[in-house]
Amino acid sequence: MQQLLDIVALLLAKALVGLMYFLPRPVAMGIAHLCVSCFRVVNPRITRVARRNLELVFAERTPQEREQILKESFRVHAANLVGFAEIPRLTQDNIFELCDFSGVVEMAAELRRNVPGKGTLFLVPHLGCFELFSQMWCIANRPVATLVRPFDLPRLNAWWNARRELHGMEIFSRSGGYKEVLHRLSSGQDVSLMFDQNVKANHAIFVDLFGIPAATTKTVAFVALRTGCTIAFGTMVEVSPWKFKVIYQPIDNPIDEQGSYEDKALRLTRRVHECLESVVRQYPAQWFWIHRRFKTRPPGEPENIYAV
Repeated sequence: MQQLLDIVALLLAKALVGLMYFLPRPVAMGIAHLCVSCFRVVNPRITRVARRNLELVFAERTPQEREQILKESFRVHAANLVGFAEIPRLTQDNIFELCDFSGVVEMAAELRRNVPGKGTLFLVPHLGCFELFSQMWCIANRPVATLVRPFDLPRLNAWWNARRELHGMEIFSRSGGYKEVLHRLSSGQDVSLMFDQNVKANHAIFVDLFGIPAATTKTVAFVALRTGCTIAFGTMVEVSPWKFKVIYQPIDNPIDEQGSYEDKALRLTRRVHECLESVVRQYPAQWFWIHRRFKTRPPGEPENIYAV
């Protein structure tokens, strides 16, 4: 049964992505909107989770304002699908028509020169058209290796990741991922991590995000402190319909700062989340609110924040 599901899912994904690639973008967006709407019907929990996150983060806003953010955020999900479909169309020339990279590539090169021989740990949130951004980054700057969570369907996973690797990105799995990240950074390769999802308590550092303690992966801090690599936060936001700009922020590695290892790890994790919070407050509809970001609670707190 699982094998049949995998084949059907692969054929469906190929058909939908192919349609979105060949049809005019407004029509492709209509198809993507339909896909997102169908997913919301099949899995209504994602809408409830998104509303709960918006209540937690933007309690001071009216329900109507939060609902408008939610509506726009699902349009961004649709745009992310269309962006994925358009990956083969990207070139060195047209990415600069779509996206403003002003000064960013130079900043990334300067950051690498600060620690010769080691790669940069590039931290990317689930925000905006992140599939498209990852490809543009590889073309405009240089290819990165990216740790991803695989799909449960192996055929679909292989096809999806092959498309992600069209412009030089190297995909590797979470299985054994920590050692792989260490090896690649120490060998001088840039590594991209998506860091903004909930993790279990035993893998977590708790830092405030929008004033709420959030369970955050230890991997970012441990890798940075272990290798002494340079670190950068990066994302791409839509500033007008299908016009983007890159937000890029180097983050100080606290490896040479005062304090214990745990203090430094906490300090770095806070710095990363300060970058994330700043961008989300400026572009609230572009973050993926459907994640149960605050599910894991600090010791002593009940894990019922999403009892919806």
